[in-house]
Amino acid sequence: MMKRTIRILSLLVVLVMCFSFCGCGALDELRQSQASITPEGTIRLVDGTEYKMLPECEELTPRFDNADMVYVAEEELPLLLTIFSDVAFYKSDDGIFLESQDEETYAYYCRTDVYDTMLERINSGFIAETYGYWYYDYEQENDVFYTLTPTQADVLLKVCKTQASEQLPVGASFDYEYMADIVMCTKDRLFVRDMVSVCVVNGNYYAVEYNFDNTVFYRVPNQQAAVFAEILQAMVESDSYWEEW
Repeated sequence: MMKRTIRILSLLVVLVMCFSFCGCGALDELRQSQASITPEGTIRLVDGTEYKMLPECEELTPRFDNADMVYVAEEELPLLLTIFSDVAFYKSDDGIFLESQDEETYAYYCRTDVYDTMLERINSGFIAETYGYWYYDYEQENDVFYTLTPTQADVLLKVCKTQASEQLPVGASFDYEYMADIVMCTKDRLFVRDMVSVCVVNGNYYAVEYNFDNTVFYRVPNQQAAVFAEILQAMVESDSYWEEW
């Protein structure tokens, strides 16, 4: 017991020293990251905002690129020790979702003011409204979503439906120059489902499905190659900017 107390005191001393260099602003941010769990299982932040757990939905994909942390801790726990809480969440970029960091009870929580709307969308089932892929824009220095045009989406779907599928030999891989992981999603990109990857190898284009135990691919006919080149153009141009820089 004495050793545990000494360790806690030591941690407090280190944290106090660290935060002394950061000023009151850092302490205020830490205070705002505190949360509690109500008897009903709702997560309540210090500002009163509450989040309810959503049912499991494989397609639900909030963005956590610049996520803040939320820590659930007992009220009597010193402020500086809340970051060691066993119950922690990531807050989504838009502040609407919390993502549990507990591997045994992994779940998304939704802010209560939009909970009913989100629950209805989940229960209504996934409906693809658009297609596209994420790539890194080296000029803008951020991730960008490229949305396929209706024509590009139609051609991609046609290739996957009409071309004979082939299986890549075990241990083999595509030595591609560029590859984009195409997803189907809602217009707000909140619900996302993986589709296929599009790649170019030695001037030839392929649509590739990576499964658990095999890789299936479709050869893109020459008359449709120009459309696949258009699909990859945004990624190619961004990479070219990086190479020139």
